[in-house]
Amino acid sequence: MGVGYYKNMTLWHNGPNSYGCSNLQNDLAIITSNNGFGLRMDDYPNTLSQATQTSFTNGQFVINGVVEKSDDVDYIRFTLPVAARFQLDAIPYNVGTGNAGSNVDLQVSLYDNQLNLVKVYNPGTLLNSVIDTNLSNNTWYLMVEGKENSFAPDYASLGSYSLSGRYTPGNVLPLRQLLLKGAVKGDRHHFNWLIDADETVTEQVLEVSVDGRNFIPVSGTPTDSRTYQYKPLSQGVLRYRMKVGFDDGRTHYSKLVALRNDLN
Repeated sequence: MGVGYYKNMTLWHNGPNSYGCSNLQNDLAIITSNNGFGLRMDDYPNTLSQATQTSFTNGQFVINGVVEKSDDVDYIRFTLPVAARFQLDAIPYNVGTGNAGSNVDLQVSLYDNQLNLVKVYNPGTLLNSVIDTNLSNNTWYLMVEGKENSFAPDYASLGSYSLSGRYTPGNVLPLRQLLLKGAVKGDRHHFNWLIDADETVTEQVLEVSVDGRNFIPVSGTPTDSRTYQYKPLSQGVLRYRMKVGFDDGRTHYSKLVALRNDLN
């Protein structure tokens, strides 16, 4: 396994060992074949149609599980009695802050009652996953699995985890962050922005004002874009904001960014 101290994720090894590149070592195969025991028994079904039913108690549920091997997936279903805001924390077993000591990078997928994939939740820089979305009163499915990341392969992303789910009837989802940044580079204004929300972005428009009160569109950008640049025609201090629309019908605006344009 190498030296895993002070790291937030440690893995079993599958590849060359200290005796040379031609000497291959498969930790999982060695451990489960030479010690009189094998992998743990699968704890949850591997198919959507057989998903384990869980129930809410006082609007919450807690489930503990294990990803036993790289192709293991755990399917769990739950039924919301009312349309509600649903939140889920999927947390790998750990021994400290930042998921220290974890052996699995969790990915959670959400399916509707027709078994259609709704969304995959797997924050790129985190080992845990979070769902925070509005759901109708229906049956929903969760698929939990261990995944590879930029630092480790899928081979041994294995281990224990817990799911903590809860619902709140009628709540509106928060927009966690809408941040616009701008900079002057030569005769052009450059922008980038961050949108942190679970609802789908349906519209985003960069707007500009010369007086700080009346805004006009600079440009509509593709909903998956987070950068834009252009050469402004007006001189002086220009104030910008990002207008963002979501699929739930809500519209939000970023805080203003002021940039000067003194070039012709």
